Amino acid sequence: MRTTLAALALVVAAGGAEATEPTAKQLIKAYTAADEACRGSPGDSSAAECDRRTRLNSRLNQIGRCYGKENQDRSEFAWHACTSHSNRSNDLVPASR
Repeated sequence: MRTTLAALALVVAAGGAEATEPTAKQLIKAYTAADEACRGSPGDSSAAECDRRTRLNSRLNQIGRCYGKENQDRSEFAWHACTSHSNRSNDLVPASR
């Protein structure tokens, strides 16, 4: 995961003053790594990776990429251009108590 983040940092740094945003492909790669780390190990590092995965999912949704659609089995989920039937994270809605 740290390698993926370092690669993203290099992409941004390589742009100099005109740094570019990471591509959807790069964000999906970082999401996948964070997801694997989140599910793969217990403890504080896992919690940090789960938080990172959530932030990456929100960022991908912001740029129009969604993972899975309503009424789809989880095994069928894939990244796609968001539609009105896509699963989206909504980090603007407060968590219920």
